[in-house]
Amino acid sequence: MRPTALRQALLIGAVVPAALLLPALASAAEPTSEESQSAFEREIDKIGWHDGFEITVDKVTAKSDDATTTLDFDLNYKNLVGVSHTPTDKAYLEVDGAVVKLSFDSPEIAGGGQASGTATASLKSPSDAPDVDDVVDSVVLVYGQADQNQTRIPLAEHDSVESIEPRGIPAGMTFGTDMEITLDEAFLWPSYQPGEKDKHEVWVKINAHCGRCSTGGFSDVNPGDFELTGPDGQSSRGDKRGGFISENVSSINKIEGEWIVFVMDDPTPGPYTFLWENSNPAKPAQASTQITL
Repeated sequence: MRPTALRQALLIGAVVPAALLLPALASAAEPTSEESQSAFEREIDKIGWHDGFEITVDKVTAKSDDATTTLDFDLNYKNLVGVSHTPTDKAYLEVDGAVVKLSFDSPEIAGGGQASGTATASLKSPSDAPDVDDVVDSVVLVYGQADQNQTRIPLAEHDSVESIEPRGIPAGMTFGTDMEITLDEAFLWPSYQPGEKDKHEVWVKINAHCGRCSTGGFSDVNPGDFELTGPDGQSSRGDKRGGFISENVSSINKIEGEWIVFVMDDPTPGPYTFLWENSNPAKPAQASTQITL
């Protein structure tokens, strides 16, 4: 090869790699859409109670850009009752007084079981563009409306949860001769029904079978046949909100693991009389015991 041709080949070899690098260098200088978002993750680890569940907010992940901030919640649910059901989606975020809707992905959870779920919300990014950490501090997760007993779980580290913890009531007693009844479990917690703010529910799980079946048993045993009376005289008939409708009790039929629910004003601590009375006056029968709240 002649010296002139050799010099030209060396120049081409030096120029081409540099030209090939130019697009890559330009691309590296431009922020990607992911880099343009500000991502933030916070361990929350706060517990509240609502609608038969112990709810733990494990973690929240926030991604923010110029227009919106997206919050993703990692939640854990513990079902406190023996009936399988799905955690409520009647919850929202309160952000500086404004309501922001949440989208939930929650499984049906077996009675006494535990499982994880998620929730997502999108907020408008404030015009003054504060730090994502400050945005998360402004958020409160709220279960229930203003006319209900609410659960409020703030995401700010030093703000306290507002929630009423359910508590177990000593149970396990068996009583009655015509119809033999066992109180299997019992709980006291707030009512979460609309219009029942400051009211409470007593949930009692019963099993029952025919004791003296020579009477032919008892037909249409239902929650209204049960009554709970407190030391202050406050009395409540059983409510069907526990899922139990009615059952015949005989030599071949029995009640197994059904919940009777009593709605009460703020219960006075002390002994309560739990009474069953047959609703058919042609076949009078009753049985009672005491539970302590």
